[in-house]
Amino acid sequence: MKPTELRGMSLDELRGELAEQQRGLYNLRFRKSVGEDINATEMKRLRREIARIKTIVTEKESQQAVEAEAAKTRTAQETEAPSEA
Repeated sequence: MKPTELRGMSLDELRGELAEQQRGLYNLRFRKSVGEDINATEMKRLRREIARIKTIVTEKESQQAVEAEAAKTRTAQETEAPSEA
């Protein structure tokens, strides 16, 4: 999945996609440990996809924290402003 598609998803959707990709990687690792012939490029792709999703989740969480702090500051300033007048 492309980063632009991932950035368009909500945090809950991203977390679901992350869990799905992690399950896929787990299954590949299990199949490899059993001795089944697996595609190494598929493991590489899954690892990178997981990293990409985790990066975007972190970006979105940071953005939400900044927005929450800004809203908190705005609310505090609004409550202080009328008492000064």
